[in-house]
Amino acid sequence: DGISPTLVSFAVLDMNTGQIFLSFSEPVQPDTANLSVIALQSTVTGGTSVTLTGGVAVSVNAQRTLLVIYLSMQDLGRVKVRLDLARAFTSSYISFTSNAFRDTAGNNVVLVSSSQATRAATYISDTTRPLLD
Repeated sequence: DGISPTLVSFAVLDMNTGQIFLSFSEPVQPDTANLSVIALQSTVTGGTSVTLTGGVAVSVNAQRTLLVIYLSMQDLGRVKVRLDLARAFTSSYISFTSNAFRDTAGNNVVLVSSSQATRAATYISDTTRPLLD
């Protein structure tokens, strides 16, 4: 098919567990995820941003339209130290280039521009207390 998957929803940003839930219009292959072209940003047009450097993407439904990105500890820490990024759903946006994901036919996902980012529908704050070693 020649139809590219589109982001339907930035469903959840869970700052407590370091998970991002993304819903797509058609099946997406998690093993094609290029997380280094995905950014979390504080506003729809940019603001403060953190581009991912690691993590893992996993399908969580049979249709493979819902992906969870498990943020690396490094990326989660880089987001948490930004005082104006990912503090509420109003400061939690995502953007990515067209080579962030591919569908089962090999079509690249439709990009989500950093100048028109998608806001998280649900935000879960970090409630985990730090532990001293």
